[in-house]
Amino acid sequence: MKQIRIPTLLRIFFISLLIYFFSTSGAAYLDDASALSEEPQTTDQQTAKGEPVRTNLLPDQLVSDTPVDDQQVDELPDLDISVSQQSVPEVEVQVASIKKSDASTDPGNVTLDFKDADIRNVLRLISYKARVNIVATPEVLGNVTIRLFDVPWEKALNTIVTAYGYGYEWLNNKVIMVSTLEKLAEQRLAQDAAAANEPLDTQTFRLNYSRSEDIMKSIETLVSPRGKITLESRTNTLIVRETKTNLIRIGEIIKSLDKMTPQVMIEAKIIETTLGDTENLGIDWTIEVALSGSARPTSFPFQTDAYKGTGNKMFPYMESPDHMETTTTTTQSETGVVLSTTTTQEVFNTLVRGFPAVAANAFTYGTLDFSQFQTVLEILKKRTDTKVLSNPRITTLNNQQAEILVGSIVPIPNYEYSKDTGTRVVSGYTDQKIGIGLTVTPNINEEDYVTLIVEPTIDQITGFTGPNNERPIISTRNAQTNVMIKDGETLVIGGLIAEKKIEFEKKVPILGDIPIIKYLFSKKEHSIDRTELLIFITPYIIRDSTIGSPTAIARLQQQFSDAILQQSGIIDDRKREKKE
Repeated sequence: MKQIRIPTLLRIFFISLLIYFFSTSGAAYLDDASALSEEPQTTDQQTAKGEPVRTNLLPDQLVSDTPVDDQQVDELPDLDISVSQQSVPEVEVQVASIKKSDASTDPGNVTLDFKDADIRNVLRLISYKARVNIVATPEVLGNVTIRLFDVPWEKALNTIVTAYGYGYEWLNNKVIMVSTLEKLAEQRLAQDAAAANEPLDTQTFRLNYSRSEDIMKSIETLVSPRGKITLESRTNTLIVRETKTNLIRIGEIIKSLDKMTPQVMIEAKIIETTLGDTENLGIDWTIEVALSGSARPTSFPFQTDAYKGTGNKMFPYMESPDHMETTTTTTQSETGVVLSTTTTQEVFNTLVRGFPAVAANAFTYGTLDFSQFQTVLEILKKRTDTKVLSNPRITTLNNQQAEILVGSIVPIPNYEYSKDTGTRVVSGYTDQKIGIGLTVTPNINEEDYVTLIVEPTIDQITGFTGPNNERPIISTRNAQTNVMIKDGETLVIGGLIAEKKIEFEKKVPILGDIPIIKYLFSKKEHSIDRTELLIFITPYIIRDSTIGSPTAIARLQQQFSDAILQQSGIIDDRKREKKE
């Protein structure tokens, strides 16, 4: 007897495994094909008592990354449903293929693709996606064919019911009822008839944050012909006499409208500094940028690539340590190797290099965050000819105008001709605001951004005119802009440059006062001082009622001022003065 070798046995073993594998895979494939040819929606089972039971397949059993071949289910109608972000709910519809859409949609939007689908099942799908209650009356029947991509669910619902001659309405703002137009009209008539017989009730609504006059204008159209609204302005209360059904609806609307209006605390700092012959401080954008009305101006440091041939700077370019104190910061590794050295001179030059120029006497605008604002104030402090004219603070409601005036109100006389005396006499006075005026209207947006409508005004008396020099000549500079900045950021207004001509005389005592020969011992000199006004505006959003209390606002203002003064070194100077 011939002995079989071991390699031959191994080959036989592997061949057997391959035959077994292919036989089982083919059987599984045939089982899947037969399963596809069966009815995909329902199966008939029997309970222990022998009664037939209809079982719906779950959505996860229907959804697949690989769509089912339509040729394998020719007896079923074509239907393709594409739903984003959420799985398909359990619906009793015949499905040829269900696949997930690759396109990203906004929350609350739906993507639907139906062909000859039961309208009731489509409504169930929208109800699941929108998470709202939708009820269809028995009259709603038929199939729909529609394709909608990434649309709001309520728009999709309105499109479907309108296209197929149906309508819908909200019931108590909680349930949507879909029915025929005739059925909805009958229901409205029945509701009106029931409301006509429903007894009236009276309820008072005391408002906490809104004016009763404003709320009354908003809800007076909701009152039925039998109802009535009475206004009690002394207690800021609305007295509504209506049916209980309408009282519930009106009460919900009043509650949604009577919300606390957020407040905005506006911190302004007005600084005046004397310029050299070629200096021009402030945020020097080109005038096109200032008038563009952009949503949010360029942040500090400002770019100049878009505008060529401009050379003015926010501050003089510091090329030597003579202009400011220079310190060196050294960065070392753990082993003591010097990695980099940075001087305040280099940081400053990087911060302010290359500001675009503006036209003379033009308002310019820009934004600074808190640290950049501190840096600018510290630089201004090092200039001995810089002074803070005013640091006003004001709190206003959202969308309400706040006005700041740094100056005085001057009575300007009005003249009229008198026939009795034949001369002009004073008939009255008109108050004229002279100084720096600033009106700010804040509008709080999403993500803690504030849109500011800013209108700075500079009024100055430059001389007098008239027969007796009794009429003042007032020079006015005014501008208005809309800017959007983040809560706590600082809006900078610059470019307010003024020139003053100063004449003074130097003379030798006694000899300089003797007539004729005094010119030999005296000399007259002229100088022109150029000053620029910088206005820093910082809005702070106050939403909580406790934060908006006078004590909390004062504390917030003090913390802000202390932080700025500490950064600029003014507090340290005051402490040294007290010690001395």
